[in-house]
Amino acid sequence: MTVDQAYRQYRKRLLGHIRRWCYNWATGLDPEEVLQQAFLEMHLAWDRRTTDNTWSFVVGSAKFAFSTMRAAERRTKRGGQTKIVSWVEGMDTRPTPPPQESVVLLHQIEDAIADLQPVQQSVMRAAMNGMLVTEIAEQHGVSHQAVQQSLKKARAKLSALT
Repeated sequence: MTVDQAYRQYRKRLLGHIRRWCYNWATGLDPEEVLQQAFLEMHLAWDRRTTDNTWSFVVGSAKFAFSTMRAAERRTKRGGQTKIVSWVEGMDTRPTPPPQESVVLLHQIEDAIADLQPVQQSVMRAAMNGMLVTEIAEQHGVSHQAVQQSLKKARAKLSALT
């Protein structure tokens, strides 16, 4: 099964689960946004999945996306740090490409990330998932400056895609 097939087969079913999660946890999250983030996570990790059970992998991706987005929402409500690390420098003002080009770009980004050092890969993916520098540093057991340096090096290597 491909990512596209999984999307077509499980989209509606997964959206129902996400809607219940958003309702049960009384979040202000948009279920459609969580769904899109879940399928982005799934797409990025598709080749590294450790299960042949596609539904299990899809739900796991959705749970990860939901929990990440919910944590960011809670930080905002608490008045905590809301600035999320951008994995690209500055604001991207280019128009959104058509879906076909987006898929190609996602593959190019994933290939480029795969060429990074393992630590840079992990830090970049965490930043792409909306984690704060302090959270990434804590998760990896490194300093705040080490995370920023890894992101800077990774951005420099990925800048060829822009």
